[in-house]
Amino acid sequence: MSSNTPLTDSINNLTTYANSVTGASDTNLSDAVATLASGYGQGSGGVDINALNDKTISGHVVVTGTSLRALLFAGCDLITSVSCPNAINGYGVRQGGTNRNGSQFEDCTSLQSAEFPVMTNPTDSMFMRCAALTHVYFPVATSVPTLLFNLCTSLETVVMPSVDGMVYTSAFQDCTDLKSVDLYKPNFGRTLIFNRCSSLDTLVVRNTSASALGNVNVFDGTPFASGGTGGTLYVPSDLISTYQSKANWSTILGYTNNQIKSIESTHTDPNAPIDLTLYYADGTAIASS
Repeated sequence: MSSNTPLTDSINNLTTYANSVTGASDTNLSDAVATLASGYGQGSGGVDINALNDKTISGHVVVTGTSLRALLFAGCDLITSVSCPNAINGYGVRQGGTNRNGSQFEDCTSLQSAEFPVMTNPTDSMFMRCAALTHVYFPVATSVPTLLFNLCTSLETVVMPSVDGMVYTSAFQDCTDLKSVDLYKPNFGRTLIFNRCSSLDTLVVRNTSASALGNVNVFDGTPFASGGTGGTLYVPSDLISTYQSKANWSTILGYTNNQIKSIESTHTDPNAPIDLTLYYADGTAIASS
């Protein structure tokens, strides 16, 4: 492994900054801001690289720089939140002879909040098995990679208003508390995307042309599946008939209890599962199309 600065030195050099932000002591960085330099830990020559996996890093982590290597924080189970103010890209490493391109926060079991306001391309398995994760903020992400939120069992709502492409295999698999997902222009061309999301009863698709659904097993184990309790698909009103006749969507919408409604429709039920007037964290309204 190579790095701009040895990790221990990097952490020690951050104490002044951490103290100014959080009041943490020099010997305890709990709830402190840990800043990693761009390119930290980047491997070369195909050498296997282990995850940082530093159990002493805890609380809120701010990642700076422009790159975030695979597995960097995997297993850091004391981190509770992470944010990244800069445009950033993941890059791969080798682990056990296998190329890994994501999993930066895999198994961060205390992670509750993740905010990446300018990251356009999240990585495979980035938050896999982050069982405490409840808040995610990816306002400009254009795709939803494989296993991105797999086994994030506390996640209830996901809004990704800039998705304009593929939602990959098992992206939300086993998110058992996930109730609603709102995406801009998704392509559901892969399989098992919502597999075993047993609470998912609301899907909002804002695409101005009907989004593809590659396989009905996208909804296996959800209320939308055959024999399920039923879910509601929200789309622009002028596309309702298109979805009702489109390949695979027609099958899903033909199952008992499933419904399709217009995004423009007004909820009158006080227990409605989603408020379709959605906003960014700064209060700016998300466009409906």
